[in-house]
Amino acid sequence: KFVLLSDIKYVQKGNDSKMALCVKCLKNFGAPPVSKVKTDLNQEQIVSSYLCERCNYKFKKDGSRSATLRCPYCGKSDKIVEKKARSATQLLKESDFF
Repeated sequence: KFVLLSDIKYVQKGNDSKMALCVKCLKNFGAPPVSKVKTDLNQEQIVSSYLCERCNYKFKKDGSRSATLRCPYCGKSDKIVEKKARSATQLLKESDFF
């Protein structure tokens, strides 16, 4: 049956695995929940947008991790720039349209 994601709980199944159950089935199962499914992102997680100028691929990466930044499409790391949000007036100034 279809249930809301917020109604899903995990219960221990064996020593090293967990099983997902809805709240109604959990009452019938009789086991205490282990953890709740995360429905929203952690507030401390910072996601930055990047652009690979080599292949023009746009992607996002968690800024809290210290791994080497590589393009997921071409695998290169030499031409990656951080994309920043720009207003319409900034874009017009940069384009020399006016």
